Amino acid sequence: MHHSADSKNEASVSASRNRRAALRQKLDEPVTLSWVDTNGAYFHAAARCLDISERGLRVELRQPIKSGSYVSIKWDKYKLNASATVRNTASKGSRYQIGLEFSSAWKWKEIWQHVQSHPGAEPQAGSSANQLQSG
Repeated sequence: MHHSADSKNEASVSASRNRRAALRQKLDEPVTLSWVDTNGAYFHAAARCLDISERGLRVELRQPIKSGSYVSIKWDKYKLNASATVRNTASKGSRYQIGLEFSSAWKWKEIWQHVQSHPGAEPQAGSSANQLQSG
């Protein structure tokens, strides 16, 4: 049986998309973002976390953030502060969905696993998830 390179590439892309979708946990939780734009202006905005993975978050807010920008994330529920890079921005009506990639993704593995196994639950006092801080 002969397979063209195109069909192999299509199968690979499809498998990659399916793996990615399986690794994302849907959420609807508040986070706070801070960033500096290319003109040096400081911004601080409330956002909704729509989903999380080991490598990043998808958030929704009222203004776009330029791709490549560095963003600070404050997630009060899990007592976490982290940094991320904007990977994409998509307009969704009057809001924007922003794809963020954590700067230190490995530090988020435990919290991602906690969210996956306990959706809506608060981290327990003294858990390593409470103690994670990335800069």
